[in-house]
Amino acid sequence: MAPRFKQAALVAALAAGCSSGSPGNTSGAAGTWACPLGGASGAAGAGGAAGTSPPACTSNASDYANPFQNPCAAIEDRITNLLSLLTSDEKQSLLLQEQPTIPRLGIPAFTSWTEGVHGIGWSDSAAGTVRYLVGTQFPQASGLAESWDPAALKIVGATTGYEARVYNAQGLTDTGRGTALVVRAPLIDLGRDPRWGRTEESYGEDPYLTSQLATGYLAGLEGDDFDDRDLHEYYAVPFEAAVRVGHAQALMTAYNQVNGIPAAVSPLIKSLLVGSFGFDGFVSTDASIAQALVTSQYFATAEAAVTGLVEAGTSVLVQPNVQIPIASAYTMGLLTDADIDAVLRPLLRVRFRLGDLDPPSYVPYKTILGTETPWTSDEYKARALDVTHRTVVLLKNQGGALPLDAATIGSVAVIGPRADSVIRDWYGGPAAYTVTPRQGIAAKLPAATINYAADDTGGAATAAAAMSDVAVVFVGNHPTCGSPPPSWGTCPSPTDGREAVDRKSIALDPAQATLVESVLAANPRTIVVLVSSFPQALGQVAADAPAIVHVTNSSQELGTAIADVLFGDYNPAGRTTMTWYASDADIPTAMTDYDIKDGSTYLYYTGAPLYPFGYGLSYTSFSYANLTLGSGGVSLAAAGTPCGSVAVGVDVTNSGARDGDEVVELYVAFPGSTLQRPLKQLRGFQRVTLPAGQTQHVSFDVPATAFGYWDATAGALAVEPGVGAEIQVGASSADIRLRATLDVTP
Repeated sequence: MAPRFKQAALVAALAAGCSSGSPGNTSGAAGTWACPLGGASGAAGAGGAAGTSPPACTSNASDYANPFQNPCAAIEDRITNLLSLLTSDEKQSLLLQEQPTIPRLGIPAFTSWTEGVHGIGWSDSAAGTVRYLVGTQFPQASGLAESWDPAALKIVGATTGYEARVYNAQGLTDTGRGTALVVRAPLIDLGRDPRWGRTEESYGEDPYLTSQLATGYLAGLEGDDFDDRDLHEYYAVPFEAAVRVGHAQALMTAYNQVNGIPAAVSPLIKSLLVGSFGFDGFVSTDASIAQALVTSQYFATAEAAVTGLVEAGTSVLVQPNVQIPIASAYTMGLLTDADIDAVLRPLLRVRFRLGDLDPPSYVPYKTILGTETPWTSDEYKARALDVTHRTVVLLKNQGGALPLDAATIGSVAVIGPRADSVIRDWYGGPAAYTVTPRQGIAAKLPAATINYAADDTGGAATAAAAMSDVAVVFVGNHPTCGSPPPSWGTCPSPTDGREAVDRKSIALDPAQATLVESVLAANPRTIVVLVSSFPQALGQVAADAPAIVHVTNSSQELGTAIADVLFGDYNPAGRTTMTWYASDADIPTAMTDYDIKDGSTYLYYTGAPLYPFGYGLSYTSFSYANLTLGSGGVSLAAAGTPCGSVAVGVDVTNSGARDGDEVVELYVAFPGSTLQRPLKQLRGFQRVTLPAGQTQHVSFDVPATAFGYWDATAGALAVEPGVGAEIQVGASSADIRLRATLDVTP
């Protein structure tokens, strides 16, 4: 029988801020994670890839020339044997992003370059240029997170992993170019500031939410000035979950510094990632980091830079012609075979786990021929629509402006720069098809008149609005700032951003704001749809528009999903994943301030946001009752015996007239604390589906570690003597319905 293999590996960004917990008792890659820092079990769909034991593997060792070729031998023994057979030059070649074949040992080519943040994206072509991969395209990652649904992320991961396998089956060149099984997703850096250009890749500002969504994706797919508390309580939490629960196979380091040390050579790679979290996959750099380390004068020479990267624990160095300084460093004695062996072991471990070095008969995924086109199937089209539905956030609905009644509408004005396009972002590939908002609305209303205007040139938009029963204005950012991928370009508008370009302002583009106000003046029955990659300050639009809906860019089913929500065929339940500040002036910290305790995120922000973290409306209503605690107290000392925890239960009722989903959110606060602790912190959530009039009992199991804080002096979790915790349950961080107190002891 064949051993079990992972569908695809993972690369995520390590360390927060480059501008260019989980279920208890879960078996992790390095053993049992008795009780994590941070969260409650119960979030739907989350889970690791451990599962049941793989089937028995049988083989005849004498059939193989070398022990590493035996698919049933122990992986660590296979790695040891292979390392003993490789020459120094061959070992050095395995440090590259595109690893060439080693014909004498039958080692195939390998690469670690495939984007997959929200569906299969792009990879390295045989000619060394970008190859865009047609595939199933979901909403941007920031939108996926707004589903608050790890099960939705699992669908995205499974779809992306299978489609990566299809393209990988088409073959790699001898130099390792082609489509990789190492997928660069998800990015689990925390979006602490909405001006960050890479917000579109982020799952939001909360560590627990991000950790659960990342492990959901992985279940399918397979900075400076940090103080110790910020590191252990905030920035590192999603990585711990990705490693221990999601079984992440690879991590990509970021460009920024952590306490003055570039993340790519940070001692945290070995001490925290490997030492504390038990990570046994490989670490990759981001592009051209060796050169950047020299340009920034952190290292004097390229040879010193590549040596520093390898010594820090990096297995793959992503940079053109990096083999030259690698070879030079080896000749100079800066790098030794032992140094290279140490970082090749985790890389080879992943290749073995992927079945990359095994006979095809032992790898189920090698039955994929590369001729399949799953992205054209009805099943995969349905996946894209299903997930996109779940990401839509209803931000405002004054006077029941939504949903619209299709039976009573004879004409609709469809207006705005985002009304008739689905724009591919930097990370996605071409979809097999797209449905624009204009097309989605037209399909919903086959007998109605659609009055379309991209803008108000010559009064086109206001005229369309004035002659229509209702107007829908689609505004928002251009995800590549107008430059087609792969052009880096710039962002002409200060309100736009993308990788390598941070936003200068979080406001809605002034011309778009003017367009909305003009349409509202022409037709007060105007709905605003924000198609945007990040939170935006809406100014007067927030007050004047009767209804506002948010969805992110790039889903192939964008138009259908939005039309379904506008006309009530889908009841929205998405939630914000970041604090939506009312203006630039309300952002409490500078972009370079990584200390969230200075007032960043819902954890420490004391102002009045435009929309709070965890916020989203529905076409129905929900009531909460009967909050119960399984215990009146919890002891941090019991966290690992096996997992000290508190059971929390609540009854949630759909008290309205429509079926719908509710996201039940559980927070923990410490109102009596003498320390600077979060105002409240998410420790559990569940998205539940409730028919009108029905009640569901929702349960959480909150680990004891969720009630501790990181004591930097002791280097461990601690509690404040005599300070209890408050359990808060509700529909958002600002809409707490029920509270209960809990004693917390050391």
